[in-house]
Amino acid sequence: NNTCTMADEEWGPPPQEAREEEEEDQDRTDGPSSPSRVEVDYYGVLNVSREATEDEIKTAYKKLCLTYHPDRHREEADQEFATRKFTEFTEAYEVLMDPQRRAVYDSFGHEGLRTGLELGARLKTPEEIKREFERLREKREQKRVAAHVNFQGGFDMGVDATSLLEGDTLQDDTTPQINYIKLFQSFHIPFSRADRVVLSGAVGNSSGRGGGSTQLGYRRQYSSKGFCEFVSFLAHGNRTFGGMLFRSGRQLSLQSYATLEVKYQASQVGIGAVLNRQLWPHTIGSIRWDVGQLGVGTTLTTRTQTELNEIGVDVTVPSPGRPPFAGCHWVHRLSRRSGMELGFTVNPLMKEVEIEWGGTRRMSGNSRLGMFVVCGIQSGIMWRFRFDRSGQKVHVPIKLSSILDPFLVLFATIVPVTIISLLRSLLWGPHEKLRERRKKEESRQRNAELLNLMKKEAEAAVRLMETTVTRKRAQEESVRGGGLIIVHARYGSLDEPVGSFDPDLPPFIDVTIAVQYQV
Repeated sequence: NNTCTMADEEWGPPPQEAREEEEEDQDRTDGPSSPSRVEVDYYGVLNVSREATEDEIKTAYKKLCLTYHPDRHREEADQEFATRKFTEFTEAYEVLMDPQRRAVYDSFGHEGLRTGLELGARLKTPEEIKREFERLREKREQKRVAAHVNFQGGFDMGVDATSLLEGDTLQDDTTPQINYIKLFQSFHIPFSRADRVVLSGAVGNSSGRGGGSTQLGYRRQYSSKGFCEFVSFLAHGNRTFGGMLFRSGRQLSLQSYATLEVKYQASQVGIGAVLNRQLWPHTIGSIRWDVGQLGVGTTLTTRTQTELNEIGVDVTVPSPGRPPFAGCHWVHRLSRRSGMELGFTVNPLMKEVEIEWGGTRRMSGNSRLGMFVVCGIQSGIMWRFRFDRSGQKVHVPIKLSSILDPFLVLFATIVPVTIISLLRSLLWGPHEKLRERRKKEESRQRNAELLNLMKKEAEAAVRLMETTVTRKRAQEESVRGGGLIIVHARYGSLDEPVGSFDPDLPPFIDVTIAVQYQV
């Protein structure tokens, strides 16, 4: 009857999949793009820090004017370049000397100066705007359709492979057996922003006996703080039975939310109530009361979620008809794509203690693969594989042994780690490196025109500095006891040999003249 349960409102920080999807989108849009004009850093062109005083800005501006004033150069090419640079220095000087314009520039950059304090990203070229618009429009359309239909499904297949490790490989049949198969699908039919119908169904086969269920539900969002839904279901297996479910939820305050449900099945009525409350900034607590044919039960749940860790604890308080239960689950985020999980459950009624550990890997923005090892006193040793993609979930547990053998536990742990290591070295690693190379190459192609322009301007600037640098060196040499003379200066990746990254782009450049000019 789990197929008749609908998802309640989610609380707390965005789930890990949502954060990772945002990061995946950021990966696709990262990297500089070619602007239609070079936007200079006003502090950089004046060679001052962002904390520079007005006197320091004036001194730097006068120093640059002595070098780049157009009247100080005779050749036409140098005079044209000096005029352009002199205009940049003057523009930077006028902005930084105006307290109000400087405050706007410090907070919003060039965009703030152009739009008058209107927040926004850097102006892009028409081609960039068109590509970004098409990408965002396509993504919004996909999300809109997915939100309206909300198509979800699952595939669950249990495999018994104990004969491979426990049986006699020479006499017994060691073929793994499929214990059960379950399929589940559901989708929404929206009629308005507040009303929708949910249709779902499930089929399964276990030990040669099949069964299935179907349900039809109606959900209404009657306000921004509450909803109600009515579900009818019919199941067929060893016996055929039907039932109805009514659920209603409402936000009580900014930190609390309550849900009430009434279920009728097989001439029995059950009532459940759930109260969720935000206990701390990253912790959500919930308490559930159930009243029905099995007695009264109380379940306590807490969820703590931060940027790197997520911890969940579930405890069922023992009561008449309800056995005690305790479970804890910890998820640690190793990177933007990988994470590790550890779980622990105790069920005294079944005399079961179960421990689960493993890891997950995000293959793309909508896909995640997980591999886990489960060891229990009653359940034995098993592998659990999980794959999620865009609302579709695949779960395949493989039972390796019905007894707890330390050797088999070590075997079950090493094999997944070995598989992951091989996949990382043979598949994921090369794919990531190829992806990074493509991003760098695309970024280099987008910025080729800008880099060439800046390179020419830098060479022209150094050429205009040579006269001033020659005079400064002569002054330093005449200082009694010796002055400060820059013999050689380099900027870049000094440890990387020339030509190891790109033959056309050396890893470092000679900045001797530029540094001597600062003396």
